[in-house]
Amino acid sequence: MKFAKYLIILTAVLAAIVWFGVMDSFSPLAREDITHPVFTIGDASYQSALSEGKNIIKFGPMFWGLYPGGLAFKSAREATAFMQNNQSELDKFASGWAVYELTGDFEMDTHSSGQHRYLNQSLLVRRRVGQP
Repeated sequence: MKFAKYLIILTAVLAAIVWFGVMDSFSPLAREDITHPVFTIGDASYQSALSEGKNIIKFGPMFWGLYPGGLAFKSAREATAFMQNNQSELDKFASGWAVYELTGDFEMDTHSSGQHRYLNQSLLVRRRVGQP
Protein backbone atom coordinates (compact mmCIF):
# COMPACT_ATOMS: atom_id res chain seq x y z
CA MET A 1 0.00 0.00 0.00
CA LYS A 2 2.85 2.35 0.86
CA PHE A 3 4.50 1.59 -2.50
CA ALA A 4 1.31 2.43 -4.40
CA LYS A 5 1.00 5.74 -2.54
CA TYR A 6 4.57 6.73 -3.49
CA LEU A 7 4.01 5.59 -7.07
CA ILE A 8 0.88 7.77 -7.37
CA ILE A 9 2.70 10.79 -5.92
CA LEU A 10 5.67 10.26 -8.25
CA THR A 11 3.36 9.95 -11.25
CA ALA A 12 1.53 13.15 -10.30
CA VAL A 13 4.80 15.06 -9.87
CA LEU A 14 6.12 13.83 -13.22
CA ALA A 15 2.85 14.75 -14.94
CA ALA A 16 3.03 18.26 -13.45
CA ILE A 17 6.64 18.68 -14.59
CA VAL A 18 5.75 17.64 -18.15
CA TRP A 19 2.65 19.88 -18.17
CA PHE A 20 4.60 22.96 -17.05
CA GLY A 21 7.28 22.18 -19.63
CA VAL A 22 4.85 22.22 -22.57
CA MET A 23 1.76 24.23 -21.58
CA ASP A 24 2.86 27.50 -23.20
CA SER A 25 3.53 25.69 -26.47
CA PHE A 26 -0.11 24.67 -26.89
CA SER A 27 -1.24 28.28 -27.42
CA PRO A 28 0.09 29.24 -30.86
CA LEU A 29 0.43 32.86 -31.92
CA ALA A 30 -1.22 34.04 -35.14
CA ARG A 31 -0.05 37.53 -36.08
CA GLU A 32 -2.22 39.62 -38.39
CA ASP A 33 0.38 42.21 -39.46
CA ILE A 34 3.50 40.37 -40.66
CA THR A 35 6.39 42.39 -42.06
CA HIS A 36 8.94 39.57 -42.34
CA PRO A 37 7.29 36.15 -42.91
CA VAL A 38 8.79 33.11 -41.24
CA PHE A 39 9.08 29.79 -43.03
CA THR A 40 9.66 26.23 -41.89
CA ILE A 41 9.77 22.73 -43.31
CA GLY A 42 7.33 19.90 -42.75
CA ASP A 43 6.51 16.47 -44.09
CA ALA A 44 3.52 15.35 -46.17
CA SER A 45 1.28 15.14 -43.09
CA TYR A 46 1.27 18.95 -42.93
CA GLN A 47 -0.27 19.25 -46.40
CA SER A 48 -2.88 16.55 -45.77
CA ALA A 49 -3.90 18.24 -42.50
CA LEU A 50 -4.11 21.64 -44.21
CA SER A 51 -6.29 20.22 -46.99
CA GLU A 52 -8.65 18.86 -44.32
CA GLY A 53 -8.88 22.32 -42.74
CA LYS A 54 -7.01 21.35 -39.59
CA ASN A 55 -4.70 23.66 -37.64
CA ILE A 56 -1.08 22.60 -37.44
CA ILE A 57 1.09 23.92 -34.64
CA LYS A 58 4.82 24.32 -35.19
CA PHE A 59 6.08 24.31 -31.63
CA GLY A 60 8.31 26.83 -29.95
CA PRO A 61 10.76 25.92 -27.18
CA MET A 62 9.73 23.33 -24.62
CA PHE A 63 11.13 21.62 -21.55
CA TRP A 64 13.10 24.63 -20.35
CA GLY A 65 15.20 24.84 -23.50
CA LEU A 66 15.85 21.13 -24.09
CA TYR A 67 13.81 21.47 -27.30
CA PRO A 68 14.83 24.78 -28.94
CA GLY A 69 11.71 25.16 -31.09
CA GLY A 70 10.90 24.36 -34.71
CA LEU A 71 13.37 25.28 -37.44
CA ALA A 72 12.78 28.78 -38.82
CA PHE A 73 13.92 30.33 -42.08
CA LYS A 74 13.87 33.90 -43.39
CA SER A 75 12.80 32.87 -46.89
CA ALA A 76 11.30 29.95 -48.76
CA ARG A 77 14.53 29.78 -50.78
CA GLU A 78 16.59 29.36 -47.59
CA ALA A 79 14.27 26.59 -46.36
CA THR A 80 14.45 24.82 -49.74
CA ALA A 81 18.25 24.97 -49.69
CA PHE A 82 18.24 23.44 -46.19
CA MET A 83 16.01 20.59 -47.38
CA GLN A 84 18.18 19.92 -50.42
CA ASN A 85 21.34 19.85 -48.29
CA ASN A 86 19.75 17.51 -45.74
CA GLN A 87 17.48 15.38 -47.94
CA SER A 88 18.93 12.01 -46.89
CA GLU A 89 18.57 12.93 -43.22
CA LEU A 90 14.99 14.16 -43.65
CA ASP A 91 13.97 11.02 -45.57
CA LYS A 92 14.87 8.94 -42.51
CA PHE A 93 11.97 10.55 -40.64
CA ALA A 94 9.26 10.93 -43.31
CA SER A 95 8.70 11.69 -46.97
CA GLY A 96 7.12 14.53 -48.88
CA TRP A 97 8.96 17.39 -47.19
CA ALA A 98 7.96 20.89 -48.28
CA VAL A 99 8.28 24.55 -47.25
CA TYR A 100 5.48 26.16 -45.24
CA GLU A 101 4.72 29.72 -44.20
CA LEU A 102 3.88 30.31 -40.54
CA THR A 103 1.69 32.88 -38.78
CA GLY A 104 4.62 34.76 -37.27
CA ASP A 105 7.19 37.41 -38.04
CA PHE A 106 10.81 36.31 -38.52
CA GLU A 107 12.23 39.29 -36.64
CA MET A 108 9.98 38.87 -33.59
CA ASP A 109 9.28 35.15 -33.40
CA THR A 110 12.67 33.47 -33.94
CA HIS A 111 15.96 33.17 -32.12
CA SER A 112 19.41 31.98 -33.11
CA SER A 113 21.03 28.93 -31.56
CA GLY A 114 24.21 27.59 -33.11
CA GLN A 115 24.02 27.53 -36.89
CA HIS A 116 20.22 27.62 -37.12
CA ARG A 117 17.27 29.78 -36.18
CA TYR A 118 14.36 28.40 -34.21
CA LEU A 119 10.90 29.55 -33.24
CA ASN A 120 10.74 31.31 -29.88
CA GLN A 121 7.01 30.59 -29.58
CA SER A 122 4.51 28.24 -31.15
CA LEU A 123 3.00 29.34 -34.46
CA LEU A 124 0.34 28.00 -36.79
CA VAL A 125 1.21 26.71 -40.23
CA ARG A 126 -0.52 29.04 -42.69
CA ARG A 127 0.11 27.46 -46.10
CA ARG A 128 2.50 25.44 -48.22
CA VAL A 129 4.73 27.58 -50.40
CA GLY A 130 6.91 25.05 -52.21
CA GLN A 131 8.84 21.86 -52.30
CA PRO A 132 12.21 20.97 -53.80
